[in-house]
Amino acid sequence: MNPTLGDPNREGTRSATPAGPEWVRDLPPPPPPSFRSHVRAQRILPAVVLVALSITIAELLTGSTPVAALVNPFVLLELLGLYGAGSLLIRELSIRWGNGWVSIFLLGFAYAIAEEGIATKTLVDPSRPSISYLGSLLHAGGINWGVVAGILPFHALYSIGLPILLVELLFPETRGRRFLGNRGLVGAFIALATTVTIGYFGFDPHYFEGYPVLGLLLLVLVAFVVLAWKLPGRILLPSTPRPTRAPRWFLAVGAGYAAAWAFFDLLFPGLTPFPGLMILGEAVSAPLAILLVRRHLGREENDREKMDLALGLLSWYVPWVVLLVILGDALALIPFVLLFAVLWHRRSRRNGIPSGAAAS
Repeated sequence: MNPTLGDPNREGTRSATPAGPEWVRDLPPPPPPSFRSHVRAQRILPAVVLVALSITIAELLTGSTPVAALVNPFVLLELLGLYGAGSLLIRELSIRWGNGWVSIFLLGFAYAIAEEGIATKTLVDPSRPSISYLGSLLHAGGINWGVVAGILPFHALYSIGLPILLVELLFPETRGRRFLGNRGLVGAFIALATTVTIGYFGFDPHYFEGYPVLGLLLLVLVAFVVLAWKLPGRILLPSTPRPTRAPRWFLAVGAGYAAAWAFFDLLFPGLTPFPGLMILGEAVSAPLAILLVRRHLGREENDREKMDLALGLLSWYVPWVVLLVILGDALALIPFVLLFAVLWHRRSRRNGIPSGAAAS
């Protein structure tokens, strides 16, 4: 007999029986395969919605990718490899690291550098037609600083953060739950890295920013990832248990930041001979909005406030999509109407639930 197993006279040992050791009998039975399949199915729909929201908010509603272009499989694969893999990867890492919105925003900055700095070179090539009015004014040291000021917060918030928030509101049972296993996590990273690499060599092959600038971009990207991993999530944790303002106050805050971003990024550079003020405006408006939300949102009973905040952040798309339709992209109305209809329906369903501010 093994001296350490199955000997009831030894302290700290378990006696074996035909049914197995006692500690094995005390464990709950493993879930049946049908239950595990059901759990996986519950994760698939929210994950698909997250990918769709990221692509819709960042590309389709801005007009960067016309809706009709989705029939091109190469365009669709590119969007899935960037926004799909990026949003899934960032959400997964923020949950595994336990740093919440600190990780989401910092990884969103890293994602912006990967897409706009490396894949499409928007951050470094001043001759890009879509940003030439900014690049020619604020290009220094090989970097389009005007683009940096606008595109980093856009991707961190609209491409990554807002889709994650909306999935949390649409599928509250998924909060804090992972969508990806280890293989899925690796697969998302490979998909994103492969798409960025292909974009670097294929999207703008005639422009080379130089090894020092490329090295700087990679260094800053890695720094954002490390900060997202190491910085504690309590930095952005709301300071009160429950909301201290009504939901419509958060609607106003979201709409105010959306208007500020659209003004400084889209209108302001053409209205002033001092484009550096654009960077100042972006640098002030985003931290101010975060400070207001952190101070008044509360940590619990805040779904109505979050929904109104999200609708406020999306408000700038209303005139923008109208402009797209006037310019000929009428199909942009389809994702626009679907998105706002779903969110407004969910908001209406929550109107009967007291908000944290009203309850307190």
